[in-house]
Amino acid sequence: MNPRAALYMLFSSMAFAVMYLLAKKLSHYGGFELTFFRAIGTWVLALGYLLIKGISPIGNRPKWLLARGITGGLSLLLFFTAIEHVPITAAVAIRYLSPLFGIVFALWFLKERVRPIQWFFFLMAFSGVVLLKGFDGRIDGFGLVLILASAVLGGTTLFIVRYIGKSEHPLVIITYFTGTAMLLGLLGMLFSEGAYQAPSQEDLIPIVAIGLVGFVGQVFMTIAMQIEVASKVMPLKYLEAVFLLGLSFVFLNETYGLYALLGMLLILAGNVLNVFTKKRAET
Repeated sequence: MNPRAALYMLFSSMAFAVMYLLAKKLSHYGGFELTFFRAIGTWVLALGYLLIKGISPIGNRPKWLLARGITGGLSLLLFFTAIEHVPITAAVAIRYLSPLFGIVFALWFLKERVRPIQWFFFLMAFSGVVLLKGFDGRIDGFGLVLILASAVLGGTTLFIVRYIGKSEHPLVIITYFTGTAMLLGLLGMLFSEGAYQAPSQEDLIPIVAIGLVGFVGQVFMTIAMQIEVASKVMPLKYLEAVFLLGLSFVFLNETYGLYALLGMLLILAGNVLNVFTKKRAET
């Protein structure tokens, strides 16, 4: 593996772990406002870069880019709504089902070949969700449904990105995603009663930071995947759950029992083993 790619992916994982931590600390603002906070900073930076470099933010396939933005924005909104009801590391771990749902959509619509062992890894990850829900009383049914719906939409997003391929600049895709998410958050704050809460002075720094850190995570991940094969660096992305586990313990006093940790491990293992299986099938 390219050492620079590995380093960039590690930086990305740490940045996303910090972003999730900030999201949990700000979760009292609600899903709509939190989605707006997360999206606006990244959208401004990504769009600004494209305009400075003279790259059209419209892209080559605007309909598919918009579809990716809608599914990604809705996935983010559901996730941020859920974290008020679910411990943050557990929520992130369950959302890791997204790539597995992406495989199912690729099988149905792109007719991609799925090896039988990959279905076993899919069941392994789902058994981790069952174990996590069964042994962590803080995960309520409403929150779980929201995260699973977020994961399904996330899988749809990955399928669309795969369908688009390399025809679009990565920051064009990010601009559509964050622009759509920002609009969803704004509309929710305008038309949903009680969805907007004026930010307190002490929350201003975390509110600004969540968008900046999210942008850093996206950029480092994009660079890593440009200089190394995705199947080699993607397993390092799941380290963000490990980083988040430590951060949430230190800053949020979140702890997990043995069976809940085992559930998270099964989810991560199912994803990582699937990546390696897919890599082997392509070689």
